[in-house]
Amino acid sequence: MKVLITGASGLLGHHLIASVPNHINLFLTFAPANTLSTNLPSTPADITKYHVLHQIFTNFQPDIVIHAASQGNVNWCQQNPHESARINLGGTLNIIKLCRQHNCRLIYISSNAIFRGDKPPYTETDLPLPKNIYGLSKLAAEQAIEHSCLDYTIIRPTLMYGWTSPGARD
Repeated sequence: MKVLITGASGLLGHHLIASVPNHINLFLTFAPANTLSTNLPSTPADITKYHVLHQIFTNFQPDIVIHAASQGNVNWCQQNPHESARINLGGTLNIIKLCRQHNCRLIYISSNAIFRGDKPPYTETDLPLPKNIYGLSKLAAEQAIEHSCLDYTIIRPTLMYGWTSPGARD
């Protein structure tokens, strides 16, 4: 089985890599501004650049894509709404298109920020009502996936904190 992980240099990506069984063939992408210390096959990739992702999908031929790449800085997203949408929604639209072309299962890492936050705990049937640009962009990406006709799973982590590697903070 071949698994492509986007956003591998982030906190979640780092821990996903460490938890995947050895028999799984991994390929990792990470933001060009970041670094990734691993012996696994990887490359920097801007998810907003379709041609870059197309080359990765064509060469690797993944069975599953774990799409963890996004702009997750809530304050930055609030100050840069168009860029936030370009990354979080536009990048996901590129992934959707390529998953469709390559018949891949998509596992999308969303956020509990699609909910307002005033009446937890939430379930997958609760009505989303984001209160910031970040939540809006993640919800828009979820909706695009739901309408994509792909085999998909959407995961909404509620809180992630920690370090990507000893002494480093992401």
